[in-house]
Amino acid sequence: MRIFPLTLLRKMLGRMERAATAAVHEVGRAALRSSIDRIRSRPRADPAARAALRRRIVEKLEETLTLSGNGKEVVSLTELGTDVSAEDAIEAFADCWHAGELLPRPGNVARLDLGPVSDQVVQRVESLYGVDISGRRYIVDTKGLLMSYGSRRRRINTKLGKLLLSSEVIALYRKVVERADIIRRPISKGRTKLIRFEKRIDGTLFVVRQRHDKSEEFALFDMWIKVAE
Repeated sequence: MRIFPLTLLRKMLGRMERAATAAVHEVGRAALRSSIDRIRSRPRADPAARAALRRRIVEKLEETLTLSGNGKEVVSLTELGTDVSAEDAIEAFADCWHAGELLPRPGNVARLDLGPVSDQVVQRVESLYGVDISGRRYIVDTKGLLMSYGSRRRRINTKLGKLLLSSEVIALYRKVVERADIIRRPISKGRTKLIRFEKRIDGTLFVVRQRHDKSEEFALFDMWIKVAE
């Protein structure tokens, strides 16, 4: 019987594990791609349009900061144009953050205002748990992006550790809230009040936690995904 040296055996096992992991990643990416296509309200903007939208967001934030004079950086969906979808606006905002174009001033957080929470979501949350979120507005800010990307390692399947959140996935967060299959009981983390929404599409579980501790905001706290293996 032939005996393999221990180092050679380890290399062989390592190659086999990497090949198996790559196969799992490929299946996961295909499932995620199918889920994204199904939940989007309309096709994704082309690269040139996305680049132009990023420039518009940065310009609008600078204008708002200059005009307000109070260190408040916020841009609304309506300011970006009637032809811009919420998904494209969120994706562009997240891309700006990744590129370091949303670096906040001291004591400030850049925000994207996506408009009021729908009556359907307000009614569901109130009927389930007696929590009133009427009059609040969907907000994506740099804190929510940092929490989502910062916690991704422990919240994505261990075998799909390289299948990280992308701006295109973050862009779906409002859709996940509006079309949630499950709304979990609200919890508190210190002074932060959270509501968790879950939506499963083609084997991919999208999870969003919304913060509702500020009177006018229903803001993204964090988001993660779990892809079926």
